Amino acid sequence: MKSAVSLLFLLLLCVSARAEVANVGALAVDIPADFKIQTKQRKDASGDTETNRWQAEDGRSIEILISAHSAKQDRGALVVANKEPVEVAGQRTKLIATKEFRGEQKKVFVVFLNFDDSIYLIAAEKMTLNEFRRFLQGINLTSEN
Repeated sequence: MKSAVSLLFLLLLCVSARAEVANVGALAVDIPADFKIQTKQRKDASGDTETNRWQAEDGRSIEILISAHSAKQDRGALVVANKEPVEVAGQRTKLIATKEFRGEQKKVFVVFLNFDDSIYLIAAEKMTLNEFRRFLQGINLTSEN
């Protein structure tokens, strides 16, 4: 009986730790369970870029920006430290590790995608490379596409 209760408790923990699925433009994104929404579908001052941001208590963050065609606003320099080929949501692209991101010296993992005449920038701070790779595997096109 004790092991059955332990198994039930473990099952409940696993179910409660599930990732949230967020629809962001043409994408369905599995957001890790320990990340909470910070910004959802906020448009910038020029009205051409939508921002979606999640953050974990330990400071790790995920940000997805959607720009129609090309952004009207420059957000600062992106200097590449390393890049590797990767496939995200069926699209071949590059996983970029930065030396500089938005004009600040910091390591950020970045991926660019193009869907529905929009450019998607997916950026992660304070995540490990393997953690970001796993996150990218949970990104798919929504059923509408």
